[in-house]
Amino acid sequence: MTDSTSPAPARTEKMRADRQADSAHRRQRIITARSGRHPTSLQADHLLAAHERGACLNALVRQLQKRLSELLDEETWQQMRTIDKRKLMYQR
Repeated sequence: MTDSTSPAPARTEKMRADRQADSAHRRQRIITARSGRHPTSLQADHLLAAHERGACLNALVRQLQKRLSELLDEETWQQMRTIDKRKLMYQR
């Protein structure tokens, strides 16, 4: 009598080995693609990402300022901005 489960582990092992080989091949392609990029291109990518982060932070600051001005009355808000401008002048 033969064991009916013996082909299944062999099949499973073959599938696992194929997946590992595929993953290794994909990793190698990524490494090759990354190492083949010109440093200027990488620098441009970093600059673009920094610019996008700056734009997001700027939008967030504006949103927070708007919310704060809505919570405070306009006169108090203007006084705070005047104080901040004076602080900046003295820091220079």
